[in-house]
Amino acid sequence: MKNSEKLFPLKLSLIDRHNPFFFDVATFFQAEERFGKDIRLEVEYYDLSANRYIYETAIEVVGSLLPITIGNDNPEKMLRTLEKIEKTLSGLRVSRESVVKTSLLLPKQSDSVLSPVEKLIPELLADMKNDLSEYPFIPEFIILSNKWVYNPDPNNMVLAYYFEDHSHLRNKLRILENYGLIYEITYNNVARFVISEELAVYLTSDSQHNNLKALY
Repeated sequence: MKNSEKLFPLKLSLIDRHNPFFFDVATFFQAEERFGKDIRLEVEYYDLSANRYIYETAIEVVGSLLPITIGNDNPEKMLRTLEKIEKTLSGLRVSRESVVKTSLLLPKQSDSVLSPVEKLIPELLADMKNDLSEYPFIPEFIILSNKWVYNPDPNNMVLAYYFEDHSHLRNKLRILENYGLIYEITYNNVARFVISEELAVYLTSDSQHNNLKALY
């Protein structure tokens, strides 16, 4: 470990049940000579409310299992066992595709419905309009606090709206849900929604742009 000091301390932006972290240390020769007898792990972390915690524990480096050897074992038996494990794990996996339900056939809303909604939550709709103007093919968004650490999926870009920017954000979104203008597709700990095509078209139309300017 003498040549590895520069690698420590390890710093990770996020660890949770969906993003676990494993760090294994194993040695089979002169363990105590290499590491010493008093080895301790210290972990410092923060929760979503920015509360600081420190966890410390002793580490034993001489109790590792020996390496697995493959030679006289029955390969067919091992293969069957691995297939059973894979089958079990496949049943436990929860993918985005399996959790997110297909889009409902929402009733189309007329401008007579959208205009009153616009007067109730003009700031939020203005932000949505700006985002859709810049990212017209990203109707999906999440809501979160700017104090949270969130690692987005690089293959599935989404918009984001923060509680600190919009008071009563969840209640405002409930209005849009009640009118069928957005629908929820949450599949993890972060609430996620999709903007309906009717709302997207309305927000990006020239007439709606003029309406929002008049409201401000």
